[in-house]
Parts: sequence; C-alpha cells; structure tokens
Amino acid sequence: NTPIAESSAFVVGELPNLVAMCNGMFFSILSVSAPYLNDADAAKSTKNLRVRQPLLEHRAWLSVDVIGCGDDRESIAKAYCYIGKLHAELLDDNCLAFFHPATGRIYSIDSGVEEKLCADDPLAALEENALAPVIEVSDDDPRMQAAVTEARRRWPEFVAAWESRGDNDSFAVKGAISDGENTEYMWLIVTAIENDIAYGRIDNDPLNVRGVKPGDVRRVAGAGICDWLYFEDGTMQGGFSIEALRDIQSRNDSGS
Repeated sequence: NTPIAESSAFVVGELPNLVAMCNGMFFSILSVSAPYLNDADAAKSTKNLRVRQPLLEHRAWLSVDVIGCGDDRESIAKAYCYIGKLHAELLDDNCLAFFHPATGRIYSIDSGVEEKLCADDPLAALEENALAPVIEVSDDDPRMQAAVTEARRRWPEFVAAWESRGDNDSFAVKGAISDGENTEYMWLIVTAIENDIAYGRIDNDPLNVRGVKPGDVRRVAGAGICDWLYFEDGTMQGGFSIEALRDIQSRNDSGS
C-alpha cells in the first residue's frame, strides 16, 4: 500500500521486453505472442479441467519478474505486492489463468481475482480462495458409479436428517446442472426439500456451464442426486463422491 511518486516509477524498452521501476524495485516484463506450453499431450493428461482448459486454449503469455530483489522475507513480500497489483491492472477477459513457476501452481480466473491480486499477500489470497478443482471422471468409472449408487440408496437417510435438523446445521446435495449445452455436477446448499426434490443455492463456480453462478437457486430431484452430505457431531455424513475423487486423484498421481 506504499504510495507511488511520479519520480519513482518508470517503464522503458519495447515489446516484448520491458523494464519497470517502482519505488526502487526493478521488474522485467516479457510479453510473448505464442503459447507458454506447446506440449498438448501434457496438457491433455491433466485431470483437473480448470487447469487443462487454459493450458490448451491460451495463445500468448506475459510474465513479470523482480530484478535484484533481496532474499529476505520483507523484500520478497514487497515485490509480490507490486507484481500482484500490476497483474490486476493488466487483467482483462483475455486472461485465462495465472501461473506461479516457483510452486508450479496454476490459478483459475474468478470474479474475485482482482481483489486477491491487490491483497497484502496476493499468493496467500490466491491459494486460500482457489476454486475447487473440476476432475474429469469417465461415465463408467466403477468407483464413481458405486459412490452415486450408495448416495441414492441412502437418500432417505439424508431426508430424515434434514427433517430433524437444527437451526445452524448445513446440508448439501450434488446434482447435474445444465445450460442446455454443457452439464456439470455441482454442490447445492439445501434450503428446502419438497416432494422428494431438493432446492438449494449453488456452491460451485462453474467451468463451462453458462448463466450459472454461486448463490443461484436450483433444484435436483432425489432420483438425480449424485451425492449428499451433512455434519453430525462434527463428523461428515455422506460425501461418497468426495472419497471416490480422492481415490481417483491418488491413483492418477501415482500413475496406477
């Protein structure tokens, strides 16, 4: 939040290479009109669709690196503050994701990303509020099929718990949400259950489904429920697909 005096900031050079100085810190800015990653096979092997999509679709990239920064925590934190604010200024609809080479983390774009980039610790803000991964699972995966079957078999158990809920208890169901062209499985925070239909507020940021955002009210019939969960004495009940996804991710990471 240090104010920037006009005499303490400048930008020199020509694209694709620029050098900027701000309050005594120098930054190298590189803008390249070509894909950062040319290995499409590596991108396609990424199971998290929030990461795979920008890897496959991006056509250019821009990087900002600090020059001659001290290795102490205060200097590094100051550099990241400037880098975050610069990215926030340059952010537009063409930006698909942010990549942090030091950790290998890729952060998806969401409605609050500009605020995160302007935080005192932009990396921590991006990490803390990162969008939940969207994992690709084949329709015939036996682990996911078993999870869905178990959730539907025990659906009456969830309804009974809902009917005897306390004032501060939270219940969620997972079902298919579609825009007519794309379909994704999302969590809804339940607000009502009537005639075996669960009504609730969407609790996910969609990947491809259009016209849908967190907080929108949708409904899912009991027969179409893919999962459900609630907490009883601090212990999660349900969440069958969560365990299945953990197993799928673990096996993918291990190559088995």
